[in-house]
Amino acid sequence: MTDILQQATELSFQYEAEFMTWGPVVILLIIALILSYGAIKNWLKEQYMYRCVRRLGVAAERSIALPDGMDGRVLIENIVLAPDGIYILPIKRYCGIIFAAENIETWTQLVGKRSYKFPNPLPELDAYVMAVRNLLPAIKVEGYILVTSDAEFPKGQPDRILPVSKVAELLAIEKGDVSTQLKEAWVELKAAGLKFNAEEKKVLKHFDAESENASQQMVSVSLLFAALGWLIWRLWG
Repeated sequence: MTDILQQATELSFQYEAEFMTWGPVVILLIIALILSYGAIKNWLKEQYMYRCVRRLGVAAERSIALPDGMDGRVLIENIVLAPDGIYILPIKRYCGIIFAAENIETWTQLVGKRSYKFPNPLPELDAYVMAVRNLLPAIKVEGYILVTSDAEFPKGQPDRILPVSKVAELLAIEKGDVSTQLKEAWVELKAAGLKFNAEEKKVLKHFDAESENASQQMVSVSLLFAALGWLIWRLWG
């Protein structure tokens, strides 16, 4: 009986030591994962959207700045080279209900019980298209704004607004070889690209997940370091 109690006591001390080593680590990792969930989810969504865009054509530029022809510059998020021309496909991360029309100057966004006004983004798209056409006048250039599944258009969706998830189906870009003229135009387009300054990078970053979740990400990183430090101290301290 004494031997059994002694063995039980030794096992309890052993498991207690293991729990004190790994228990806090697991708890810290779970908390870090919970805090990082939003950032991870948004990152995965961004990767999905960019994969949808890249699959459309032969080549793609994720972000490029071009002269606008009026001593200024435009910041374009996605430009795709396809066998039949060049497509400009910026993504708008709208959410909620959107009331929009091609020729209405101001659109309305309804999120829950709150209503927001914002400028019609189509003139901005026209500026992107014009900048590329000015550079490549002999090339077919078309532009569409892509939106995520978080946005609904109950009163109708303008023709140049396309859901990211259905863009391949709706545009129906044919696969095939790219002509020499288009290849040369693509090289010229990339060569004309201007470097982004710090302010322009902020403007182009429509989806500002880093600033929204910066504090949570810092806490998550701190927790990871704390877990690592605890583990090192317990195992080798």
